[in-house]
Amino acid sequence: PDGTVAMEADRFTFDKTAFTLDKSSGLVTGEVVFADKPKVTAGLAMSILDVTPYMIAAGAADGARGGGGGGGGNAPIDFSGLQAFDADLNLKADSIVADDIKIGPAALTVALAGGKLNASLTEMALYSGTGRGALAVDGAAAKPSVAASFQLERIDAQPFLTIGFGRIAGRGNFTFELSAAGRNEKVLIGSLAGRGSMNVQNGAILGIDIPRMLQGLSVDTLLGWRPGNDRTNFDQVAASF
Repeated sequence: PDGTVAMEADRFTFDKTAFTLDKSSGLVTGEVVFADKPKVTAGLAMSILDVTPYMIAAGAADGARGGGGGGGGNAPIDFSGLQAFDADLNLKADSIVADDIKIGPAALTVALAGGKLNASLTEMALYSGTGRGALAVDGAAAKPSVAASFQLERIDAQPFLTIGFGRIAGRGNFTFELSAAGRNEKVLIGSLAGRGSMNVQNGAILGIDIPRMLQGLSVDTLLGWRPGNDRTNFDQVAASF
């Protein structure tokens, strides 16, 4: 690899070392200290971070375990990997790709110690807006837990909501707070709790003209809703769940 790499008795250091892993590439500077529990300290500057191959692999593994039916599997989730080493990572990426989701410049810090992982997404460009978020995983507790929160601001609502419902256009703010605890998928899914909200302004509901539909209510009742190129403009749509 390009860059400076050095090996000592108790550590491995690297400075501006180029690397490529699957579809991801970038430069890394840091060290691995060998002890009873190894510790990795590193800063990564990446041109692209593509996590799609790992999402696909995780989905295939879930299917192999029979946990893809929506209820989750009873096989215990192994959190021991979080206790195998400690880490302090600082990552910046020009772009992050997760299947169909494309994220612009992003900054992420990750701290792993004693089986507890805390990740903070301090900067993210997404669908012409910005965002930040946090993820915490406690793999050392008797009942392991996962918690996540995201705040997205001035997001282009239509491509973002295409994941579930792509008929709302406009600029919006979205928040999500989720938590779950348990040692297997079924218990984690059953314990899932949290809240979310959305607030979209100066936009439109695509495919339907509600005022025109109400004016012709008797005809539309017989013919049914026929999605087309119509739209219903609005000043604000807000919801929470």
